[in-house]
Amino acid sequence: EVCQGMLVAAPFAGDGSWYRARVEGPVEQGRVEVLYVDFGDRVSVRCEELKPLREDFLLLPAQAVCCQLSGVLPKGGEWSEEAVSALARVTLCSSWRVVMVKRVPGPTHTPHIRVVDTNTDQDVDAAQAFVCCGSGEWAVDLLQEQGLTHATCKHESDSPEHLHANCTLQQCENSQASTPTPVSD
Repeated sequence: EVCQGMLVAAPFAGDGSWYRARVEGPVEQGRVEVLYVDFGDRVSVRCEELKPLREDFLLLPAQAVCCQLSGVLPKGGEWSEEAVSALARVTLCSSWRVVMVKRVPGPTHTPHIRVVDTNTDQDVDAAQAFVCCGSGEWAVDLLQEQGLTHATCKHESDSPEHLHANCTLQQCENSQASTPTPVSD
């Protein structure tokens, strides 16, 4: 019997292979939502497709980690689907891009990270890009704690479709010297 929280082997429709997954939701109409614990994808699968995991597959900790983009909050309290897609395009391993990810101090137990795309002529800081395009706003208190400020954005865009190369965060010379100012529209 399938129950919430159970670790199972689940097929992934994208490639037909089997992966470790955790049952995330209750069974509804013979289907259940699973989280692929090593990749972070969530999908709905038929219960009969799930298989028990061998015990040796339970020993390795989950490789996908829930984390939070540091220094920026979604405008309106929730990230738009467009903003989530833009970040996914930069960070998904399926695109085989190298991005720099650094864990930084944060106010919660959820790891806070800084993501910088280094695949263009100029590094692109994801938090800055979201503020520049209007999808995010600075978490000013958190940035002060980290000694960070930001440069103004010089592009004309209202979409996070592409994270823009001229958006970067810069280290304050003196972390107590200045207060980050949100980018104005």
